[in-house]
Amino acid sequence: MKSYVISICGAGGKTTILIKLALYYAKKNYKVAVLTTTHMCHIKSKYFDCYGVDAGSGKIGYIGDEEYKRVCKEYDYIIIEADGSRTKPMKIPNDKKEPVIPDNTNEIHIVFGAQAIGRKISAVCHRYESAFDNINENINQNTNKEILEVLHNKDKIVDEHILKLFMKYFYINPLKNKYKNIKIYSHIVDLSKSNNYKKYKNISFVLMASGSSIRFGENKLLYKINNKKMYEIVLDTLNNTKLNIIKYFKQKFNYDLNIQIVLVTSHKEIIEEQKSSNKQIVLYNDNANEGLSSTIRISTEYLKNNTDAICYVPGDLIGLKQNEFESFIRLSLLSNNDISCFVSNYQLSSPTFIQKKFFDKAMEVKGDKGLRELIKEKKFEAFLYHILEEDFLDIDTKEDLKKFKEEDIK
Repeated sequence: MKSYVISICGAGGKTTILIKLALYYAKKNYKVAVLTTTHMCHIKSKYFDCYGVDAGSGKIGYIGDEEYKRVCKEYDYIIIEADGSRTKPMKIPNDKKEPVIPDNTNEIHIVFGAQAIGRKISAVCHRYESAFDNINENINQNTNKEILEVLHNKDKIVDEHILKLFMKYFYINPLKNKYKNIKIYSHIVDLSKSNNYKKYKNISFVLMASGSSIRFGENKLLYKINNKKMYEIVLDTLNNTKLNIIKYFKQKFNYDLNIQIVLVTSHKEIIEEQKSSNKQIVLYNDNANEGLSSTIRISTEYLKNNTDAICYVPGDLIGLKQNEFESFIRLSLLSNNDISCFVSNYQLSSPTFIQKKFFDKAMEVKGDKGLRELIKEKKFEAFLYHILEEDFLDIDTKEDLKKFKEEDIK
């Protein structure tokens, strides 16, 4: 039998759709192979085979034309990840090179991620910066103006209309014009329709407030901005997020989620200020000179037997906006990933959210790198939450404070 080839392109759920299709046909007793014409993570399954050449960092690349021809002769169904989006949920493709769809493709599936909704277009759309080079002739005059309006406003918030508009005019229409005899399907992958959250009953936020503030010149955690100390600004964000996340899961899924906050500090003034509060647990860190690792070990040891996941948040992250943190926590709970972290300008960063399976690893960390090595090791299995650098700045020096507008610091 000649292989039936399905190519998947777009952003924000390609691998999810690839696995879903591969399992569907494999369980119908067809012989199925998955591969990529760009790059993807190697997928292990007892139901289908995965082909690729080692591309480093846990990824695989295209197997080459000759090997591809061989695989096509051997399998009933070939499912191909034919595009890359650097983990963002939307994309504007390079017209000349993307997506990379083999000539013998029978079906094309276009995927965008609903997790883009409610977020800034410039944060969640891959190749947003080069978008003006990719406006194509298929866009009529009215729509052209609408897309240009979105592209000219990097702070434009994505809604369902914008998501579908971009999918239609940057993927569906161009591909229909190019591949007139190929079936084309579109999908919006919506994490809120999953039940992955059910593996969490109890989660914890850890506020890491043990830093020495050498570059700041004084204890920055106690430095006041708008009459609030730095750590209190971040603590308020965590407490408000806790209430809103509990409310979200109760209202949307009728699911009771428990969230506790643990503040770890080496500063006695913070302990005195917070010891009478019933909003969080306060732990003393008497090894703060070891760096972030001491805070991570202390909190993880305390929580390991009574929580399903931990989110570690630096106490000086006053640029962490509540709506972004809420979105990060919500999507981390809804995704099927075991680890999540923020990404700014494609650089991995905190906050970091880990499942119980990683607690032992967390208790092994050393020095001031925190969970950075664990994130690097698992980043291709992680849910990566992209955020603009301007919306995500921590404070190392007093000069850094100038980067913030007063109204942005609550």
